[in-house]
Amino acid sequence: MNFLPKPEYKSEFVQKLFNNIASKYDSMNDLMTLGLHRLWKKEIAESLLMPLSPVNGEQIRILDLCCGTGDLTCILAKTYPKAEITGLDFSGQMLAIAKNRPKPKNTNIIFTEGSALDLSFTDNYFDGITISFGLRNVTDYKKCLSEIFRVCKGRGKLIILDLSHPIGFWHYISWPYRFWLLPLLGQLFTKNYKAYDYLPNSIKTYPNQIELNYLLKEVGWQETNYKNIFGGIVCIHEAFKGTQS
Repeated sequence: MNFLPKPEYKSEFVQKLFNNIASKYDSMNDLMTLGLHRLWKKEIAESLLMPLSPVNGEQIRILDLCCGTGDLTCILAKTYPKAEITGLDFSGQMLAIAKNRPKPKNTNIIFTEGSALDLSFTDNYFDGITISFGLRNVTDYKKCLSEIFRVCKGRGKLIILDLSHPIGFWHYISWPYRFWLLPLLGQLFTKNYKAYDYLPNSIKTYPNQIELNYLLKEVGWQETNYKNIFGGIVCIHEAFKGTQS
């Protein structure tokens, strides 16, 4: 089917898509990645604030952007129990599940509905920001990265986890799964073929690893780098607001 919405309808389509599949989202992620997404999210949580420490006793603030059902938000809260953790998403149904998810004890988690392109936070508010399988779904990548840059503190860190562009051998072995099997699994387990036809096809308009690295630098991020997983089927990008030296 190879479905992609027109750019002017993407935001409305994606919001409706995630509202429709919210109840099956976590189980489908486990199925699609054989549970590996949990390990990737734990990895980025543990590396998010490793170079940073509170300044003058201030509380660390972390933003989990496009938080979905809040699984990474809770991992961040468990990793940094004294931090203020904010999970933001524009899907009300996904947030409803996030708010009802069991939370780590003695942690401070705030879930809020909003747009990744127009963040309601003040400048230089967060020490660290994650966006997991979400950047690919926004309508303006540069504007989103600029907004994240604005609300991130100096020396703060951004980590992006998302599907990306596999290379060589990995491209050929993953293509049938992503474009044939995945939509069929979506139809079987969620009764929503279009949603899981859109998700792999959204990669077609998403910057590849090097392009996203350049886009981060263009916005102002520094010390940018990326790590391919399974040859680029999944990729982790890291960047800092300012140098760490």
